[in-house]
Amino acid sequence: MKAPLLVLAIVLAGCANTQKETSQNNSTATNPIKSPDAEKKVYVTNSGKKYHSEGCRFLSKSKIAVALAEARKSHTPCSKCVPSK
Repeated sequence: MKAPLLVLAIVLAGCANTQKETSQNNSTATNPIKSPDAEKKVYVTNSGKKYHSEGCRFLSKSKIAVALAEARKSHTPCSKCVPSK
């Protein structure tokens, strides 16, 4: 009688570990690791081809906040305020 209970305990322990691993894998898939560039904000304007830090003197009233990673795709850094390159 002890042998079937031992087998049952091992099977249940294995199922619990599998469910825990699946749960951990799902949380990683839904919460991807963000790069610092995706978090950092820089500013672009409607007409310019540069991205700027918030206090840059070359920013106009049309300043638009964007992620640094996005700004790098279509703009170059301002040489005066030198935001992260």
